[in-house]
Amino acid sequence: MVCWCTKTHYEVVKEVLRYRFDYHLTRREQSAWDIAWWDGPPPINLIAKLQPWQRINHVPGIFNLARKNCLGNHLMKMMRQFPDEYNFFPLTFMLPHDYKDFAALVGQKRNKTFICKPEASCQGKGIFLTRNPESLIKTPIDA
Repeated sequence: MVCWCTKTHYEVVKEVLRYRFDYHLTRREQSAWDIAWWDGPPPINLIAKLQPWQRINHVPGIFNLARKNCLGNHLMKMMRQFPDEYNFFPLTFMLPHDYKDFAALVGQKRNKTFICKPEASCQGKGIFLTRNPESLIKTPIDA
């Protein structure tokens, strides 16, 4: 198996591919590679030229599932459409955009704990719990 992995800065990726999986590493895009490894999103023209046997470590548009704000928005849309099937996750609000819905919930329920996740963070960084949602509300949109 051949891996084209010149687009990674992480030597551990190359070492694992070479020594653990016995891949041959190539530097040329034109060679007959089986897998391409990229640190970031690959160019769309590369994806368009993939052969049936070739694989790449990124999926176009994966941020729609991988970013918690995008995933939260999609899950909430599905919950509104199919409430019985999409009741397996907590209500999710993107502040300040969803301020009115969030404020309505806060007005109904007291002593609830809210999980707060920053939009552009990963690996649990910046996540905190609060029972004081008023501290989260800065300036709502369209209020």
